[in-house]
Amino acid sequence: MKPSLKDRRLAMRVTSTQEEAIKTAAATLGQSVSDFSVQAVLARANELLADQRIFELDASAWEEFTARLDAPPTPISELHELARKASPFSS
Repeated sequence: MKPSLKDRRLAMRVTSTQEEAIKTAAATLGQSVSDFSVQAVLARANELLADQRIFELDASAWEEFTARLDAPPTPISELHELARKASPFSS
């Protein structure tokens, strides 16, 4: 598989302490600061996005989840009352 062409630049400002930690970590892994930084930031981004899109349930929790989705809605009298009121934004 041919590697993707890196055609974008991402810059960030860091403190001297942060820079030293990043350089030390990259050197420990035998990576460039750029490669280390991209991998670390991408791993965190993927972790965050997965947490927003994917969730896992055991069999029992899945059964409860689907039962609640399939159940008829529970009427909420306060919402019915609110829907009957005139909007404060209408003239």
